[in-house]
Amino acid sequence: MMFNHGGGGMENIAVYANTINEMLLQANHGVLSVFPNWPKTQDIAFQNLRADGAYLVSAEQKDGIIRNVRIVCEHAGCLKVRLPDGSLFTQNVQVGEQITIPDSRFVR
Repeated sequence: MMFNHGGGGMENIAVYANTINEMLLQANHGVLSVFPNWPKTQDIAFQNLRADGAYLVSAEQKDGIIRNVRIVCEHAGCLKVRLPDGSLFTQNVQVGEQITIPDSRFVR
């Protein structure tokens, strides 16, 4: 990928990466959202994106369906994930625990 931008330093280039990251994963007030702004028509996957709250998140979207959501918790507490129907998946977690959210929870 090549971008032409006028002047500035690395902070200008970081905007592109941050934009893509925000389309894949967001954390807002302690609630994670997976693929909140990614087009349903485009397949994609990511591994170990770091989210606020000390989580490493991996997931994929194929044929418009979110699958294989795995979260490694680096901090004990209450994990909250926003599901496509607007409800929340919540679970108390321990440090080092890996959570896999069933694919069926992401079907609309």
